[in-house]
Amino acid sequence: INKNYAVELGWYYLPGVNVARSGSSTLTSWALYLAAKYMVPLGWHDTDWFSKIGVMYRTANLPSAMVTQYNTTTGNTSYVRPVFATGFDMGFASAWNAILQYAYFMGARNSFPHTATNTGSMGTVAANVITLGLGYKFMM
Repeated sequence: INKNYAVELGWYYLPGVNVARSGSSTLTSWALYLAAKYMVPLGWHDTDWFSKIGVMYRTANLPSAMVTQYNTTTGNTSYVRPVFATGFDMGFASAWNAILQYAYFMGARNSFPHTATNTGSMGTVAANVITLGLGYKFMM
């Protein structure tokens, strides 16, 4: 929008989580987000500190063996939650920048309902993600 404010659309394939009581079975998840980004210039080699707040659409997939083991009604779920991030970016060309970021993707306590009525549900864990990235700024 201007030098200090931006709107960002992003996507993450989130780290897998082993959900098996014994052995290995991985819950997979991804998140698509839209966030407002505020940047503060630091005055060192075109470096900015930034923070983001927005909304994410997240999906999670439970392996079929775990659907049976945990007695859930489904192995797929999706939900909408807030997303938060902070970090640094450093410009090295007119529109390109390197990014170091911490992002928090909220979980959901009711992601996978149990088959028996009134027994609650299995949740999806939150994801704390640190990333190194490459960004491109579209100028309007």
